[in-house]
Amino acid sequence: MQDELALSQGGQQFHPDRIGYDLEKGLPIFTDADTDLAAKTHQVIQRCSMSDLEGFMVTVKGGQTLKRESVIEFGAVVGLPTLVKTQSYFHAKYGTDNPTPYNVQLSSGLYATVLNIEAFRIGYNPHTFNYSINATERKKRLDALLKSVLYTYLQPNGAKRNTNLPHPDHFEGVIAVSTRRCPAPMISALESSYSHQIHSLADTLNSINGADTILCFDFDNIAQFAAQIESLIQRAQPWESDNAEAIE
Repeated sequence: MQDELALSQGGQQFHPDRIGYDLEKGLPIFTDADTDLAAKTHQVIQRCSMSDLEGFMVTVKGGQTLKRESVIEFGAVVGLPTLVKTQSYFHAKYGTDNPTPYNVQLSSGLYATVLNIEAFRIGYNPHTFNYSINATERKKRLDALLKSVLYTYLQPNGAKRNTNLPHPDHFEGVIAVSTRRCPAPMISALESSYSHQIHSLADTLNSINGADTILCFDFDNIAQFAAQIESLIQRAQPWESDNAEAIE
């Protein structure tokens, strides 16, 4: 809402069903003319940015399953073998009666994470093979999605943070971006040579498909990561069939 993005009632409340919440409450989402999946998907994309970006699945009248896959995918955060240590600490919960003893396990080490964004799918209706929103709206949603990625790593959420707040002391990686109809290379940091492999793949793909098909944005700490996200927000534009230089 801060970025003036269209949101359903469910999206405004951060309800997990998003547009499905509106449909369950009988809110006027579809008209009598919206009889097929293409028309209904068009309405959902226009009405709810969160459902467009993060996906949804709901059964609508007539037994149709209306769904949309998220344009962003996260891999599990995995500890690098031999570089993660888990320790057990004794704690006690004090109340009005006897204290309750318990053990808490804490882990420290180096962890790998990956994510993939299919930015060209923002606003795209797969049933009509067209975009349901204009380029300006798609750009706003792309920027919001990139900011959400930054915020995810800047302040990750989790349980027991009141006493077990993480101590992030190292953050490095590579953002690989495709500007044409070519997948951006992604290698997990579980592989020690991941950065070298990503750059090598980028060189190969650029040789095959043309210069600047793949762009790489390296970072060695969270501040540099934030700066690279800012650079992407400034440079990235929605995909257009006649715009081969749009960053996706």
